[in-house]
Amino acid sequence: MMAAAAKSDLTGQVTDAHATAQELTGGGAQAITAQVPATARPALEHLLTTAFVHGLNTVAVIGAALAAITALITGFVLRRETWTAHDHPESADEDTDALAHA
Repeated sequence: MMAAAAKSDLTGQVTDAHATAQELTGGGAQAITAQVPATARPALEHLLTTAFVHGLNTVAVIGAALAAITALITGFVLRRETWTAHDHPESADEDTDALAHA
């Protein structure tokens, strides 16, 4: 419903899309909102907030997925090193003997 209101309230063209994008990424959403007619401001503010929350949510989900994958890989690598150490107990005894004689 809000998207339909935004479409009807936010008609017009951005004169310089690159400059507008730079201003938005630099925290200039309030300055851009101040340039639109008063009737369109609530719709634009809603769209800007929704876009920000969606972007932040996407970054959080990707970060959580990467953390989970990293944890799994680390767990497998450490587990493999533990299995390898248990498979060759004589090499551990040789290391202990070498340290004792040094």
